Amino acid sequence: MTSLTNLTYPLASADNDTFKLIAQNVMCAYPISDIYAPTPRFLYYVLLLLTFATLRHRWVSHMFLGAAVAYAASAAVHALIITARSPTVQNRAVVSIPFIPSNSTLTGNISALELDTSTLVIQPDAVELDIDPIMAIVGTAYLVGLPLQLWSRTITSSNITRFLLIFWNLCMLAATICALISWPTTNLAAPQYRFCYAGFRDLLSQNSDGWDTSYWRGTWNETIYRIYDISDNTVWNGMSNSCFYPCFNTSQTIRQSTSLKAVVADGTTTFAKLHAPGRGDNDGFRYRIYFALVVFTIAQFSMLIVSSLRLCSDTMRESIHNPRMLWKCRGRIRNQLRRDAHDGRVALRALMKQRSATTENISLDGPRTEPKPEEQPDQAASFRDLLVFPRMLIDILTLLNLIAGFCLFGPLVLVFVVWIEWYIRNDGSTNETIKQVGQWSPLVSVTVILFATVIFHLLKDRLSSAEEVRMEMDATEARLRRLKIRYEHLCET
Repeated sequence: MTSLTNLTYPLASADNDTFKLIAQNVMCAYPISDIYAPTPRFLYYVLLLLTFATLRHRWVSHMFLGAAVAYAASAAVHALIITARSPTVQNRAVVSIPFIPSNSTLTGNISALELDTSTLVIQPDAVELDIDPIMAIVGTAYLVGLPLQLWSRTITSSNITRFLLIFWNLCMLAATICALISWPTTNLAAPQYRFCYAGFRDLLSQNSDGWDTSYWRGTWNETIYRIYDISDNTVWNGMSNSCFYPCFNTSQTIRQSTSLKAVVADGTTTFAKLHAPGRGDNDGFRYRIYFALVVFTIAQFSMLIVSSLRLCSDTMRESIHNPRMLWKCRGRIRNQLRRDAHDGRVALRALMKQRSATTENISLDGPRTEPKPEEQPDQAASFRDLLVFPRMLIDILTLLNLIAGFCLFGPLVLVFVVWIEWYIRNDGSTNETIKQVGQWSPLVSVTVILFATVIFHLLKDRLSSAEEVRMEMDATEARLRRLKIRYEHLCET
């Protein structure tokens, strides 16, 4: 294998380092897609907030929720695809480069320069920055969806709506798990480099123009040597860029290779800096977020199971689905707990007396006399009465769970959104601003849909003709007959 270490550069000298081969540290990543840009994301947060703010008006709340669900669904599908088809990281290879000392004059005008080494470890890799906004979208949807399913009687007023909401929550849970799995793995597996002539460098930020397989010579060392061969610059002269980027030899699911971007890591760039190699091991706050999500999931699903299986008292079950009743029914809940404790103690004392009486009737030196059937203690009833203790325990745990969930739900969602948005802000941005169509088109689309829905709901009856009213009456009567038949069938079964 040819080594670049022993190469001589006839044009390189103390005063002329134009054709000296250098290596610069870069960050390679796919920028955030325009669909996940700040404007659509914050519009999504506003829609979720309006869903809660308009719960008293069912059709308005459903309208806002529908718009938010559509946006979250696309992010959930994207998360599943990224997890299912994650790219394979290439094997590491050693590349030889000319030795440049730390006191070289090149350090004055070249940033992120690799110094005091004659070898580099190459492992092409790229970050998928879409995973950050995907985590924000599906995570927020999941945190909002479970309380909405438990606490909103308006949203869950019908079985079909309840089942659809459960299905959506399960999809968001699956997408959140996929995002949590994929998120740490998107960090760069190893530092990335670009190779250039010292006097012919690209801009600090460079987009990929695709990978040309004709450059490849079997190994990275041979490939770089062939491109930057002083005696024959044919390959280098035919390149569209002045620098060579091994990370451009990577691919990502449902991404164009030309969207890949490399930025020189000069210490001031924020592009994908939170996905640098080994970054995930030092991010302690991320594990706190994971822990909070797990605790939140256990708490919410436990209340859902307790309510569905009717494991708690009716008074507590009513409060699960309407937390505002918790304060109004505090007297009933307190009396219920006291009554259960009293009934449990009575049943326990009765059971102890029955066992004591049974023991006294046993004679060790005489035949055992069986009590009459009417005198036999009803132990089954006593054990059944003792079930008030588990129910009381479930009521207490549900009460604590409900109070904690109701008090911490809002702060948890707020902390999660602020943290993930901070993460996105410090990890780079999209290629477009609010002035471009990719930013403002979602806002216009949602505005048009909301405007059309409001106009249709408010003016439908006023602008309907007599024929339209008659047709709607016929359709309503036909539906009413079908509902009556369905109701009679349900009553019979």
